[in-house]
Amino acid sequence: MREWIHRFIKEERGDALLLLLLIAPLILSMIMWRMDYSQAVTHTEIDFNESLKKAVKAAANQVTERSQAEGDPRISSDRAHAAFRAILADNLKLDPVSMAPLSSSPLKAPMRYSLIVYNGDGNYAASGARAAYQYDFDGSTLSSYPLSGLGFPQHFTVSDFNIAYGGGGTFDVILDAPGCVSIAEVNLKTITETPAKPVRWASAKIHNRSEEESTD
Repeated sequence: MREWIHRFIKEERGDALLLLLLIAPLILSMIMWRMDYSQAVTHTEIDFNESLKKAVKAAANQVTERSQAEGDPRISSDRAHAAFRAILADNLKLDPVSMAPLSSSPLKAPMRYSLIVYNGDGNYAASGARAAYQYDFDGSTLSSYPLSGLGFPQHFTVSDFNIAYGGGGTFDVILDAPGCVSIAEVNLKTITETPAKPVRWASAKIHNRSEEESTD
């Protein structure tokens, strides 16, 4: 009886060891895959964040010739929006017209965004620099409409997927010169069905020497 118990325990240990040897590579592969997946998603989010910063800076750099010549720079609203979309399309591999992801894009669906081009007043509206203008893209339809130009400094609050005048939101932005504020969301490609929809925001403003400053 004692020998049988000893043999049984020995066989059980042998089976457990064999099972461990069979499972260990699978577990290790799953761990490595998860690390690679997380790293890939993180890098893509960083790329998205940097792309949004560049897009907002490009938007804020669209100063009208007349306002620049008169030393009182204002941003051309439509040119700013066009530059914003062009930078995003180029960096995120999107169709520049529809903003739909190309085959090489890290996105699996069109992004959505809001962009406010804020000049504070309508002194140069005739040359395309509206006092304040907002562009909303929901992934398929673009909407644009005027906002009130309330002078400087102007406070903006950014929360969830919304930009509004005022403070007290998740993030607050103060523009003391003409500039742009944007928030965007992307739907990233993933190996699994795990949702990856990061939301990022950025702002930029004109400096005296036509430089821009961004925040996110």
